[in-house]
Amino acid sequence: ILHLVQNDNVILRAKPEGSLSRKDTGFFTSFRMTRNGKTQMKSKPLYSYLSKYRSELMGIAILWVVWFHSVLYLDFFPHQPVNKVFDYLKEIGYSGVDIFLLVSGMGIYRSLKKNDTASYFKNRVKKIVPIWWTYLLLNVVLGVLVFDIVFTKTEILSYASFTGFWFDVPNQGNWYVYFIMLVYLISPVLFSFLETSRQKKLTCVLMMLLTGVISLCFIGNFKLIAFSRMPIYIFGMYIASDEEAFKVTKLKMLLAFLILVAGNIFLFMMYKSHRSAMWKYGLWWYPFLLMAPSLALLLSVFFEKCWKVMRYPAAFFRLMGKASLEILLISEYFFANFKKLGFDLTPRWRSILEVVLSLIFGVAFHFLIEGGKKLAGRIAAGRKGERRRE
Repeated sequence: ILHLVQNDNVILRAKPEGSLSRKDTGFFTSFRMTRNGKTQMKSKPLYSYLSKYRSELMGIAILWVVWFHSVLYLDFFPHQPVNKVFDYLKEIGYSGVDIFLLVSGMGIYRSLKKNDTASYFKNRVKKIVPIWWTYLLLNVVLGVLVFDIVFTKTEILSYASFTGFWFDVPNQGNWYVYFIMLVYLISPVLFSFLETSRQKKLTCVLMMLLTGVISLCFIGNFKLIAFSRMPIYIFGMYIASDEEAFKVTKLKMLLAFLILVAGNIFLFMMYKSHRSAMWKYGLWWYPFLLMAPSLALLLSVFFEKCWKVMRYPAAFFRLMGKASLEILLISEYFFANFKKLGFDLTPRWRSILEVVLSLIFGVAFHFLIEGGKKLAGRIAAGRKGERRRE
């Protein structure tokens, strides 16, 4: 590893192979030796940053989404402009979904690259189905015993089969799970187009345009909230398909920052005067096709640059990221039903308690599911061993 220290003097410091840690990596660039023994800066690709801090990004995204869904407003500051800024940040918390889909597209592409299609589907089912079916069971049991909510057979079957959202069946949980299962289903086709293409960038642009045009068919329909996110997922797959693309330089960092500034100015102005049109035409979501990658890059570089300071906060974000789906589901349930328990709390304290409990129970739910998977794996392995001995 080469470290740049002391007024641009390059000092070589050897490290054993495999000893690389996050703090050893550079900010914008890494270094390599040329044939004449001099050092030359080499820009790191976008994929390198986003894949390295994938869990941390998902953790920040889920916290932002939970805040967006809550009724927790940070409007207690003495200066009204500060309150308006926090109000706006809460209103665009839905963009955490775009960060999810960006990094999910990257992860799914790498999964398809390493596994055959059958193994890929098996892994997706093992990841999503235990969480979703357990959550369905909790909904049904708590609905009957505590909240006086009764599910019909059609609702339960639609819920369990990941189809209820598409057919407008009531009591079907969060739309994101239905959409991500649809995305997982068509991802092998998208992967095939990108993997076999000689012009990956052109193929990516065409697929993004096609899915963007398809999403326009759902203007005025709630399903637009799902289909308008398809291009950002494809862009994530493209980033993983060409790991050396999008070299990160200071100029591109500046461009990412300017994209965020321009996008937020547009959203803030529309937020103040054309909110109904924003929802109807998907203008809340389309700007994040550019803003989400920019934000993800800036956050990743911030972690990279400030790792010594962010080391412990990053561990918290990483935990939130690993339990992100469970937190999303549990938070939705808390926000919908907690007030029915009849606790005598002010709206602010009730919203704070809802958010805190959502995170705690979401993480607990995550470890419960992971523990159940490990136990089921051990039981299955034991049975296989018994059969072999027989």
